[in-house]
Amino acid sequence: QGADLFNKEKFLGFVKKHNLSPKIATGVKRSDGKIAGYDIPPVMMADIFVRKEQDVTLPYQIKEGTYAIAMVTQISPAKLPADKKAREEALNG
Repeated sequence: QGADLFNKEKFLGFVKKHNLSPKIATGVKRSDGKIAGYDIPPVMMADIFVRKEQDVTLPYQIKEGTYAIAMVTQISPAKLPADKKAREEALNG
């Protein structure tokens, strides 16, 4: 079942079939530690930012017995800082 979830339609069908409650988050940044009120593991945040639009992440445990899966619905380019040092840090992580 796992690999099938990487397809948007199958993912949405899985959510509906299992009566899961999606949490909607917009404007997520790499530096965010929380999404929709949940602490998100850094590895999940990294996974989100390597995905293309409509891609689905692997499932990640966010607390005991609770897992999160993210679907990237939109990618918005970030503005680079005007300061040269800050810009280099943003580009190089």
